[in-house]
Amino acid sequence: MDHPGRRRATSTLDAYATSYTGTRDVLLAGRDPAGLAEAYRRVVRCGGGIASAHAEVAMPIFGHLRDGDVNALAAELVAFEREAVVPEGWPPLTYVAIFLSLPALPGVALTPDGLLDVRSGARLEPSQELMPA
Repeated sequence: MDHPGRRRATSTLDAYATSYTGTRDVLLAGRDPAGLAEAYRRVVRCGGGIASAHAEVAMPIFGHLRDGDVNALAAELVAFEREAVVPEGWPPLTYVAIFLSLPALPGVALTPDGLLDVRSGARLEPSQELMPA
C-alpha cells in the first residue's frame, strides 16, 4: 500500500508463513489462499519457523530460534529464499517479517488486527480471514 493508502500489489510470492515476527504471531503473506493455509500448517508442524509451498526452516524455540550451528541456519535461510522463489533484489524475508510486524517502529505495521498506522493508531486495512469459521 502506498502512502496515500492506494493498494499496490507488487508481490510475486504466492504463499509465505512465518512465526519470526515482532508480535510472535504467525504472519501470512502472498496471493494464494490454499498455499497460505499450507504454509501455515508447515510452520505449525515445525513448531515455528518459516515456510512456503516449496521450502521450510524450523525454528521451534519461541518460533525465532533453534539449537545448532548458526552458520548452518544461515545456509538454510539462503536456500529457503532461493527455493521459495523470493524475487531478486528483495531483502531477506526474515527481516521483512520482523520489521513489518513490529508496531514499535514508526510507519505502518502488520498486526493481527490488520495494517496499522503506528503514529495515529488508525487501522488502515483490516486483517482477512484465510479460512472463515
